[in-house]
Amino acid sequence: MIRIKFYLVAWALLFVLSSATHRSTGTLSSSPDVFNYNDYIEIFRDDFDQAQLNTTNWRVADNYIKLPEQRDYIYTKDNVKVKDGNLVISAQNELVEYGKAKYQFTGGFVDSNSTAKNSFQFDNYTEARIRIPDYQDFDLSEPGFIAIPFNFESWPHPTEFQIMKYSIFDNVSISPYIYNSYNYYQWVDNGDCRIQYRSPNKKLDFSKYHTYGMLLKENEVTYYIDGIAYFSYIANDPSNSPTLGCRIRIPKGDIFLGFDFVVKSTLKKPKEIYVDYVRILKPKPKQ
Repeated sequence: MIRIKFYLVAWALLFVLSSATHRSTGTLSSSPDVFNYNDYIEIFRDDFDQAQLNTTNWRVADNYIKLPEQRDYIYTKDNVKVKDGNLVISAQNELVEYGKAKYQFTGGFVDSNSTAKNSFQFDNYTEARIRIPDYQDFDLSEPGFIAIPFNFESWPHPTEFQIMKYSIFDNVSISPYIYNSYNYYQWVDNGDCRIQYRSPNKKLDFSKYHTYGMLLKENEVTYYIDGIAYFSYIANDPSNSPTLGCRIRIPKGDIFLGFDFVVKSTLKKPKEIYVDYVRILKPKPKQ
């Protein structure tokens, strides 16, 4: 009897450990609460340990406007550097003239849009180890780690996965350290459909590095901080439709990765984020 009880307890514990309990839209997530790196193999990695950025893997935006409403700042190549084994992306309060326009601020933007080596697909996991600037309540500038489909739709009508978004935008928490992970979707056939899901607010020690990851499945996207799942979006869950009014579709095909520093007009001093590495994993072949 004791042995039977032991097996029942062990089975129950295993069930709890293997069940997803993190927040999701509608139905339970099929992604683990704790990401198991032992089940995956690494297929791409950049440690940024060369003297310069590897332009085979990445392209750097220069004099680039991403958003139509982008008025105060512009992305320049001077805000993307490699230093001490890190990709360093900065935001500056500096006047720049480009064409007939003047911009008071500059930010950095790098992506893998023109390369296939560091794209990822369904069932892949991507993460970056990042150190973020300390919070300042007067400055709303936002560094980010993003993923956007290759040639899916031109901005501002893509599905955009914001794997890490450092922002103080928050209506409920007294913590100034906000980690945002959400899907942004705007599709002209459905009108303006902007759906944002934020992970539960988490106060992090930003003097240290943390990993920010995303597990992409055909029907689900799950965000991780330091290997712990914080949120999953279930694409075809019928419970989403009445509440949200529309659904985000998870695009097929390759996804490219990127890092940027969105600059707000409150920026006073230069700020930087440090990316120690970025990598892509895929499941190990089944035995």
